[in-house]
Amino acid sequence: RAVLLGAIAVLATVAVLPISPAGQRLLALNETATASSELVEHAQGTTRARLIAWERVLTYTLDDPVRSAVGVGFGPDFLQQSNGDLPIGRGMGVRSPHNYLLTTFARLGFVGLTVVVALLASLVTIAVRTVRRGPPDELTSLCVLLVVSLLIVALLGVILESPFGAAPFFWAAGILLAGERSRRARARQEPKRHPLVSSPQEAIT
Repeated sequence: RAVLLGAIAVLATVAVLPISPAGQRLLALNETATASSELVEHAQGTTRARLIAWERVLTYTLDDPVRSAVGVGFGPDFLQQSNGDLPIGRGMGVRSPHNYLLTTFARLGFVGLTVVVALLASLVTIAVRTVRRGPPDELTSLCVLLVVSLLIVALLGVILESPFGAAPFFWAAGILLAGERSRRARARQEPKRHPLVSSPQEAIT
């Protein structure tokens, strides 16, 4: 039954995605025949604008030693100051670099970026370790999926800078970190309960 439901879900996705707004945007990025010419032009303009914005924000941040070290802070509009707010059509401009790490670097410099990357790397390590220890329960599985998927998408969109992405991400991260802390606490207490054994594994057996 699970295989059948999975196959139905895949077929439904294949059938519905191309006619949905999100699917049209994805098709437009590759200039497929099923995407409208207006969407193709808009999507490609958006992609070019973001790539240029990434370059300009990075150059702007690296041009000044102070900005490189500690960033511009959370007040200034670094996208406008770097001339990275390029127009992408319909009177709209790029409002964010759409890359969490680049935004962090511009706001907090190398100091903040190092701290954030270290925290994210630690979080991903805990998620991987949690999965490798054995099949996790439903809540833990959800938290692992949220952390990994949102982190990947945050490198190409405004996810962790916005409440709709940051709230579930850090909620899931908190649960994973709390679970890891509890596991380590139990591991430290296990030898005290069984003083005649040399490891927690021996205590279990």
